[in-house]
Amino acid sequence: MLPLVATATDGQDLYAGCTLAEVYLLQRNVDAAAAQYQKVIVQNPTAVGDLSGTRQQAERICTALALPPEESAKVLAPFELLDE
Repeated sequence: MLPLVATATDGQDLYAGCTLAEVYLLQRNVDAAAAQYQKVIVQNPTAVGDLSGTRQQAERICTALALPPEESAKVLAPFELLDE
C-alpha cells in the first residue's frame, strides 16, 4: 500500500493523505501518523465530513492495535482542529 500513497506527504490529496497516515499508524509509527493527519486536516479544512470519518477510522485502528492511551491521544490530537 505504501508505494501507492508515498508521495501524498503534503496532505493536499485528502484520500491519499489519509491513507498514508493510516499506513503509518498500522506500522505503529505514531509520530508520522499524527504529523500526516495534521497536514491533511490543515490542507482540507472544509472536508469536515470526510475527516470525521477518518477520525473514527483512526480511533478504530488505535483500539485494534491496543495503543497506550498517550499514543492514541497523540494520533487523534490533530482532529481537535475540526472542533474549533
